[in-house]
Amino acid sequence: LGGVPRTPEKMLAQALEDEATAVRLYEAAIALAKKDIALRETLVHLLKEEQAGVDELKMLLAKPA
Repeated sequence: LGGVPRTPEKMLAQALEDEATAVRLYEAAIALAKKDIALRETLVHLLKEEQAGVDELKMLLAKPA
């Protein structure tokens, strides 16, 4: 564990890393849920939300301070 991020930039970078991890895990879960359509659709919805979070964090990190 790296401790608590001390700057806003580090906090955003940590959040981006966490969101990207969630995206990868949802993608893996979707692949496993081939036969359960309801579960798969729920996971796809959650994946879209996580991906939106990744996109927003990338945008925030790209802005000059």
